[in-house]
Amino acid sequence: MKKFSIFMITMTIMFTSLMTPVMAKETKKNLYDVMSEKAVRDDKRSKYVDFDDGIHFNYEPIYYPEEENLSIKINNGKGVYMMSSTAKDLYPIYYYRGKVDDNNVLFGGFCWKMVRTTDAGGVKIIYNGEPNEDGTCTNSIKYFDPSLNLGWGYWNVEYNGYMSPNNFEAPSFDLDDLLDFKDISWITLTEKEEKEERKISGTYYYASEVRYENGKYTLVNPTEYTFGKINDNSDYDKIYDMESKYSCLNDGVSCDELIYIIYLDYSNNGNKDNKLYYVTLQNGETKESIIENLKKQKIMIGNDVSYENGKYILRNTAQISLIEPDIGNKHYTCFTNSNSCETVAYIYEIGGELEYPGIMFFNLSKGDTIENIQAVYDVYKSMPNEKDSLIKTTLDKWYSAHMQDYTQYLEDTVWCNDRSIYYGNLDKNSVLKLYEYVGFASDQRDYPRYWGDLDFVAKPSLACSNKNDRFTVSTKNGNGKLTYPVATITSDELLYAGSTTPSGDYCLNFTELTMSMNGDGWVSYMDWDYLLRNWEEYDPLNANSEIMPTGCGGSMSVVLPVVSLKRNMAILDGNGTEQSPFTLVEVPEDQIQVPNTSDGIMNHILVFGVSLITLFIGLYISRRIRYEE
Repeated sequence: MKKFSIFMITMTIMFTSLMTPVMAKETKKNLYDVMSEKAVRDDKRSKYVDFDDGIHFNYEPIYYPEEENLSIKINNGKGVYMMSSTAKDLYPIYYYRGKVDDNNVLFGGFCWKMVRTTDAGGVKIIYNGEPNEDGTCTNSIKYFDPSLNLGWGYWNVEYNGYMSPNNFEAPSFDLDDLLDFKDISWITLTEKEEKEERKISGTYYYASEVRYENGKYTLVNPTEYTFGKINDNSDYDKIYDMESKYSCLNDGVSCDELIYIIYLDYSNNGNKDNKLYYVTLQNGETKESIIENLKKQKIMIGNDVSYENGKYILRNTAQISLIEPDIGNKHYTCFTNSNSCETVAYIYEIGGELEYPGIMFFNLSKGDTIENIQAVYDVYKSMPNEKDSLIKTTLDKWYSAHMQDYTQYLEDTVWCNDRSIYYGNLDKNSVLKLYEYVGFASDQRDYPRYWGDLDFVAKPSLACSNKNDRFTVSTKNGNGKLTYPVATITSDELLYAGSTTPSGDYCLNFTELTMSMNGDGWVSYMDWDYLLRNWEEYDPLNANSEIMPTGCGGSMSVVLPVVSLKRNMAILDGNGTEQSPFTLVEVPEDQIQVPNTSDGIMNHILVFGVSLITLFIGLYISRRIRYEE
């Protein structure tokens, strides 16, 4: 009987040890759990991602490779995704992307949209108006707080960031005052005189090719055009077709002196002189023959320089033609075939119109370096944050009036106003590309540039290396400059969510344009050029939810508060739709589900190990008692 009792005690201890995880307190599901259960990795093909390597952030969630053919589309994200770079973290980052309808939350008396999770297991949510009387969020934006509308957002940040140093103006990154320009057009290099013909009238013949025989030019397959009254757009197309073509500038197809038409300034208004700009070619010259001769003229370039005895010496040199300036990563030149000069040019950009290409460059002298120019911009990222922008002032005032009683439920998460500098072609090791302007790094990594660089790969990031740019309430993991745990969405987060232009309707189904905390501190600047082109559609001084366009991040004036819910905010009710938004309740930390990570698995292994040890001890005691008996 005694042996049986000992055996039962041993088995009871082992069973209790093995069942400890099961017998723990009943756990509650939170918003993090909801997202993690739905998520797929963002670096692989999945139901709503057609690319084999996962989401391409250059494109919207539904991408049309042929803009005019809507029957051909590429799926590029819809639902919840795990940021693949965080897969091994205790709390991997999950984010909503595309036209989703299950990310609605009712909190603090307002409707919100879930954006992404945090590295502490919390969830960032963005303000989406006030609920209906029945607690639904179907018409929440109709009750949008007007105090969050600031007119034109471009002027509301004082040009210096979410916060700015006192008495310090951020670099404008307008390098025009420091740059020189060298015209490398074939017209200039051959010292051709540009002429203009006024009051164009009569009949002209023009062609893309010419023959030169017996001292005369003859147009090959000429096109005839008679200037007169313009009836429709097709007539304009016919006129401008003669740009970059040859003509005799008479009513015939042959001549001793050839004309190359550069461009037209033509109006159907009889009160304005119409102008045709051109250069004259003689003795068998053509544009093509001139360019071929210019290609034979070479200059020396190098990818580095040294400064010795008052002269710059080019290093790692090569020879190129100015008319085809493929410089690669060799930015330095004396604009001669020599490898030394007292003033050296650092080539920063090659561009310009087709007939007027040019080289933009810095002139360095007296031992100056390109790094000295970079240093001007590096200063800003280390300057202290002292002065609130109007955006921050507005959010703090709104939070103070509406959300102070809910601070205990919020994380002190990081909002990044990344001011690290992207130098583009100002980096002497860079391969020269068009339009590589100096600017803030987030501008270059976050979203495609509006001129459509096909080589650009958007790479959003949640990293924020400079503590001075990590906006937090406490100084534990940030700069401690926030009065309250509220800020704006970041441009990186908008890109994860699916926004590439302000007019897109994919981004979390926002129904208002919103400003983002961008790298340059202007909240926001996702496509200012786009909004300038379309400003007449808006009424910036009286903007409201009835006339504001649908979209995500833009330079319009609506700023939407973003807060971050703590991990222990459990779901009380709802399914996340506008008709049934999630409602929340605070619960003790030990009632929240443990994420399924390697740490959780280790806990179970530890419990099982203890159970085995307990079993062996019990068996030993049992055998010992039996032996003693």
